[in-house]
Amino acid sequence: MYKMFDYIFFRIYDHYRKKESDIPVDRGIQFLSITQLFMIFGILLVVDYCTGVIQQLNTNKFILGLPVALLVMVVNEIRYKRMAKKNDFGPFYQRWENEAPAVRKRNMILLVMLPVLLLFGIPLVLWAISKL
Repeated sequence: MYKMFDYIFFRIYDHYRKKESDIPVDRGIQFLSITQLFMIFGILLVVDYCTGVIQQLNTNKFILGLPVALLVMVVNEIRYKRMAKKNDFGPFYQRWENEAPAVRKRNMILLVMLPVLLLFGIPLVLWAISKL
């Protein structure tokens, strides 16, 4: 599972590093955290649609999302900042530096489309199912 998240982080990090950004590690962490949150909230949306467990709670749904968002950000921050200090992402460069340009382009398109599909795709599918 980490391989997919590591790839997303590495591509965003490498993109901003090549543009000589001051904070490429932070940009990678931010994009990865947003993508992970969309995945988590998509799963929660499906679970809530099937079971109604979140609707049974008498609380604001945004209050449930804030701790999850903070937890994801903190975990990513610790993991990737520690990795940056330890080996400056050497294993990532060994694994993906010599990737073919066609494969890299295809993966970047998927990488950009993933948050969009998670944000709009799951609610649209659930809405369509509810209208049947």
